[in-house]
Amino acid sequence: MHRLLLILLGCLGACLPSLQTLSSDPGKEAVLVPGFEGRWVAEESAASASTTIEIRQEGARAYRLLVTMRDDDVSYLTALDGFVMRIGEQWVLDTALAREALDEMPPVQTLHLVPVHQFSRLELEGDRLVLHPMAEEFANALGRDSGLLRRELTHTHTWDAVVTASPAEIQEAMRKHAGGDPPFFEMDGLAFRRAPARENPR
Repeated sequence: MHRLLLILLGCLGACLPSLQTLSSDPGKEAVLVPGFEGRWVAEESAASASTTIEIRQEGARAYRLLVTMRDDDVSYLTALDGFVMRIGEQWVLDTALAREALDEMPPVQTLHLVPVHQFSRLELEGDRLVLHPMAEEFANALGRDSGLLRRELTHTHTWDAVVTASPAEIQEAMRKHAGGDPPFFEMDGLAFRRAPARENPR
């Protein structure tokens, strides 16, 4: 259950952060995905621990994602801003921490933060949503060799590299390696089910 929140917050090593957004002009390039909005519950959720994402349209072509992780009697809420682009045959979600999420952090922490973006391939079929993070195999085999990544850019232990390529270079890598070996995105992803209507008010 914890893998989902870690991926969305950029704390999973296989899902490397990017210093650049997926689009230099999301106001024009971003698209809306039919059925993406709503409340989603992680399939691996249990009675004592669960992860949910509430997705709302924000503005003309953007989304706000409210991620809630509940573990026993403790709940954690994080807000993400995101948008979706069509890259080849893929829907790709770009997310970053919302401003209010950063504002809630102690100044001593935000002083050392660099804004980063996370990319996930979005798979939506009916009431099932799957998010596929960047493949670790791609990062290891191709990413560093192609100049997309830079190692040891920060002193944090969370990642040993970050994506430093431009939006155009990132998009080209996603197209080129969409079905490659290794692929840009993990074949297996984090799955959610749409919350029942009584739990998903409109």
